[in-house]
Amino acid sequence: MLRCSPHEDVPRLSRTRFQMTGLLAVLALLGTAGCNSGITENDYTCNGFCNGEPMSPQIIQAPDQGTACTEYLEVCRGTGVCTSCS
Repeated sequence: MLRCSPHEDVPRLSRTRFQMTGLLAVLALLGTAGCNSGITENDYTCNGFCNGEPMSPQIIQAPDQGTACTEYLEVCRGTGVCTSCS
């Protein structure tokens, strides 16, 4: 005959709740670390040429001018030159 005591599941529930709380804390910490990684992005106004034709100026958010120029030229199909990002 099977007998069930209501107190048998209490430690298991507490452990499960503790594990879930720990998992949520780790996920929150990882999410915060991704948002506050110390890299600040600035707005750069970039100009350049694509296949010899002037490209329209764009505002690019990037950590530095080199990255802004690289991102600016990603829309160019062919040969592109970034003349300035300031």
